[in-house]
Amino acid sequence: MRCSKGIILAGGSGKRLSLLTIATNKQLLPI
Repeated sequence: MRCSKGIILAGGSGKRLSLLTIATNKQLLPI
């Protein structure tokens, strides 16, 4: 299986991902 990299451009405050986005921007989170 081939692994691809990408970036999801997303705006907003990211409240639903707040535990994950304390140290990292949500655009840089692994999918």
